[in-house]
Amino acid sequence: MSYVKPSLLMAIGWLGSGWVAAHAAEPNRLPSTSAIGVESIPAAPPGSTPESIPVEEVLERVKRTGELVAGTRTDAMPFAYRDADDRWQGYSIDLLERVRSQMQQHLQRPVELKLVPVDSTNRMNMVMAGSVDLVCGATSYSRRRELDVNFSVGYFVTGTQLLINTRSQLGAEFHIGVVAGTTNQSVMAKLFPIAQFSQFENRGNGLAALQRGQIDGLASDGILLQAMRQALPESERLNYQIFPAQQSYDQEKYACILPEGQPEFRKTVNAALMRFMQEAVTGAPQATATLDRWFGEQGVVPIDRQPLLNFFQQQLTAYVPSQPPNWPAFANSTPFDPSLNSTPTQSQAVDRTRDQAANLYTFPIFD
Repeated sequence: MSYVKPSLLMAIGWLGSGWVAAHAAEPNRLPSTSAIGVESIPAAPPGSTPESIPVEEVLERVKRTGELVAGTRTDAMPFAYRDADDRWQGYSIDLLERVRSQMQQHLQRPVELKLVPVDSTNRMNMVMAGSVDLVCGATSYSRRRELDVNFSVGYFVTGTQLLINTRSQLGAEFHIGVVAGTTNQSVMAKLFPIAQFSQFENRGNGLAALQRGQIDGLASDGILLQAMRQALPESERLNYQIFPAQQSYDQEKYACILPEGQPEFRKTVNAALMRFMQEAVTGAPQATATLDRWFGEQGVVPIDRQPLLNFFQQQLTAYVPSQPPNWPAFANSTPFDPSLNSTPTQSQAVDRTRDQAANLYTFPIFD
């Protein structure tokens, strides 16, 4: 089992002592807007003023063309990436297929899904300019970003962590790598004000710098760092560790980027995502298989899925769209809390939870 040298651990802990002090009393508190929403958003491309953006709404265009254009990542395993055969793979890709199916039922016509590569620097501008209909990959919601675009409900939760080279010899400065245009960049700048930072175009370049010893740690969402570490050869994997190991510096909620001012399109996307989360909570086979494929014990990145299922339940409970009027009143429902189950066996507790969720959450097809 690998470990980080005590001097490096102590230095990281000291540099981030402000975060420890701020969060010790509230370990489950969501980060403030100032912590996760101060990243700069690149300006829209020349010529893409509000007057020049097509006024045709997404649902109208998809109904006319039969094509849903979605932006996604090529380097965000296990959410969106290209495999060795150059095929799109990932948890977010599976969810986009559900969005396509939902839209097909809603519009009552065949709909094809076209995937377009985006990155952390252009994904918002692509939606704002109408180049893509939505972006679903590994994008964190923030209030700052919501000033320019809309977001779907969240479909995954993670947080900022560091990938540390256990062989690193800490010098006079702690050098952190960050990916440009990410919320992780602003989080780390706030928590480690005296550290030195290097920006990278993507996580792959950051990992290469970490391997060469040019930086002491690479900051990103913990689930993405775990995927990168998992992909390393086993002999090399032992030299890297996620820090902090048991918790993250903040909480990042992944959601799809949507255009502003299109509530019907947003409701259609949300219906697909909420139905998936409902099925996951109730143990439906197809949703369970999706989670197993990407996050199960034999999945791409094994994780403890209970916190994710708890997050799904929170999303189901909190989401109350204004239309249609027959949508279930989730806000008045009791959130799922496994600690409250007092049934004699675990299987009975699971059955109770499934029955409760099945009775509470039934999603309509918009037609």
